[in-house]
Amino acid sequence: MNASQRFVLYVLQTGEWTAAALSGITGISEKSVRAALDGLRSDGSAHICAWQKGTSGQHTAIWAAGQGMDEPKPQSVATTHKSPPIRREQVLAMQMREAGVDMSSPFSVAMWQVAR
Repeated sequence: MNASQRFVLYVLQTGEWTAAALSGITGISEKSVRAALDGLRSDGSAHICAWQKGTSGQHTAIWAAGQGMDEPKPQSVATTHKSPPIRREQVLAMQMREAGVDMSSPFSVAMWQVAR
């Protein structure tokens, strides 16, 4: 067990933490904290006790000291695809098609705009 793992384990014994919180508490980079947590998990000194859903919809592992089974990661719910907003030009083009305006003729388009 290296120094980072010992330090992370020491803090984990005070409660349950995310890797980002552990990084903030210990001053160790989040990448190094994650590596330390992976090492602690492999030797049975730490486990994932829960998952927290963030504002982006991603799940973040919450870690605890001691042996235990990792809590399974929840399935991500697929986000619905939003259509891009319709632009003013698209709305005008739809209205002109509905009115039967010959859009290939600039004169017809101008007359339609004046008439509306």
